[in-house]
Amino acid sequence: MIDGSTRVFALLGDPVAHSLSPAMQNAAFRALGLPAAYVPLRCTAADLPSLLRALARAGGGGNVTVPHKEAAGSALDDRSELVGTVGACNTFWAEEGRVVGDNTDVDGLLAALDRLEPPEGSWLVAGTGGGARAVVVAAGRRG
Repeated sequence: MIDGSTRVFALLGDPVAHSLSPAMQNAAFRALGLPAAYVPLRCTAADLPSLLRALARAGGGGNVTVPHKEAAGSALDDRSELVGTVGACNTFWAEEGRVVGDNTDVDGLLAALDRLEPPEGSWLVAGTGGGARAVVVAAGRRG
């Protein structure tokens, strides 16, 4: 049940209707008995900073997807080293009144690569967005 104690988390981007994240996150919240809800919020680049900051400061947070991962970094008070390295933020929350962001794409890609046979030779990365940049950083860490 959603009430005044419910923490709201969101996926911010455009499009977001196709995402499986809300189903996965809400299932986890239910399984853990947490008073939280995760919703997809389609937003424009102009609305991103205010939405991101309002969600975090209200005790929630969330994720950022295309096409806003690069722009999300400018809405943060503090950013992880990876946000600076990749040039993209995909996760945000508040700590002590400050809006904080991180990039979890690199670690997610590295974890997936750990389960696979490492690719040999050169890598071809098709794309220029935040996800593609994360692949480049992950590839660099793998040598």
